[in-house]
Amino acid sequence: MIGTSAAVQATYQRSAYRQCRPAGRKAKYGRFSVLPRPEIYRNLRIKDDVKIDPACGCGNFLLISYKELRKLENEVLSYINEGAFTDSYISINQFYGIEIEDWPAEIAHVSMWLMQHLMNQEANSRFGSNIQSIPLKTSVTILTTNALTTDWNTILPAEECSYILGNPPFGGTTFTTAEQKKWLQDCYPPKYKLGLADYVTAWFVKATNYMEQNKKIESAFVATNSICQGEQVNTLWGLLFDKGIKINFAYTSFPWTNDAAGKAGVTCIIIGFSYNERTKPQLAVFNPKSKATILVTCKHISPYLSNCDKPVIIERQSKALSSNLNLVFGNKAADNGYFLFEYAEGQKFLEDHPEAKPFIKKFIGSSELMKSEFRYCLW
Repeated sequence: MIGTSAAVQATYQRSAYRQCRPAGRKAKYGRFSVLPRPEIYRNLRIKDDVKIDPACGCGNFLLISYKELRKLENEVLSYINEGAFTDSYISINQFYGIEIEDWPAEIAHVSMWLMQHLMNQEANSRFGSNIQSIPLKTSVTILTTNALTTDWNTILPAEECSYILGNPPFGGTTFTTAEQKKWLQDCYPPKYKLGLADYVTAWFVKATNYMEQNKKIESAFVATNSICQGEQVNTLWGLLFDKGIKINFAYTSFPWTNDAAGKAGVTCIIIGFSYNERTKPQLAVFNPKSKATILVTCKHISPYLSNCDKPVIIERQSKALSSNLNLVFGNKAADNGYFLFEYAEGQKFLEDHPEAKPFIKKFIGSSELMKSEFRYCLW
C-alpha cells in the first residue's frame, strides 16, 4: 500500500527534480542540470510554501510535512554535492495550525521543535554541518480557537498560503451536538439544506471559501468515505463544484487503524481539491482483500471517487426514474438481529435443515458490501 508519508515525499521529489532544470535547458549531467543552491530553491519554492492545518490536534500532519520536506532537502543537497551548510532553507515558521483545545496545541508546538532538532541532527550527521537548534529562533504558529467560527485569514492571510491539509473530525448527523450542528450550518450558505451532511464537510466548505481568495492554494483532507456516497455527494460536492472546485487526487476507501484502546472503526478517504484542475488527476484505488493499492491516472475524478469523462452528480429524486412504483422505505431488517445468521451459522443451519433453504436468504449490509461478503437471514 502507498504510505501517506511516502506519497507526500514522492510528490515533492518528482516536483523537485523536474524543477532542478530550468525550462528549455537540457540536462548537463545525466538527467538533471546542476544549479546553484539559491536558484534551485527559487525554482522549488519550498522555502516559500506555507501550510495550514485547520484541525491540527497534536500536530501530526504538520510534523510529517516538515519532516518529509527536510528529507527532500537533504536529497537535493546530496545530489548537487552541497557539502556542509549552516542552516536549512525550510523553517517551521512556514507551518500554521488551528486547534480548539489547549493541550494538543501545546504538544504540537513542542513536537515541531523536537522534529526540527532531529532533522538538524540528521543533516549535521550527513553533511558535516553545524546547524544549531538552541536557542530557539523559529516556531510553528498554532492558534487555539474554533476553526469553524474563526476567519482563517486572521491566522494566515489566504494570499500567503500555499497548502491546506489535515484530518478534521468526522461525525454523522446522529452523533453531533446541537452546537456542532449550528457550526456546520453556519459554514454553508444561509438556509442551505444540509440533510445528512457529516460534520467534516464544514472544513471542506471553509477551505473552499478561503481558497477563493487565492486560487493557487491546494487542499487535501482525510475524511469519512460517507461524504462521497449517497445524498451527501449532492449536498457537499454540488455546492463545491458550482463554485469551481476540482478533485485533483484521491485515495479510495480504506480502514482507519491506530494503536489506541477502544479505537473507532472508521472507513476513510483522502481527497485533494482546488480551483485549478490538474491535467492528469490520480486516483489511488485500495483493494480491501489484497490490501494493495493501484494508482490510476484519470481524465477527471468524480465526487464518487471514480474515473469519468465528466463529473456527474445524481441529485435526489422524489419519483422513481424507471418505474411507476415508488420505493417507500426499502427492505429494512427490524428484527433486532434475531433473524440474522453469521456466515458460518447460516452454512451449518442449512446443512442441518436443508428443508429450510427456501426461507434462508443472503443478507448484505453496508459492512458486507464493503468487504464483498454476506450473511444469512430468515426472511
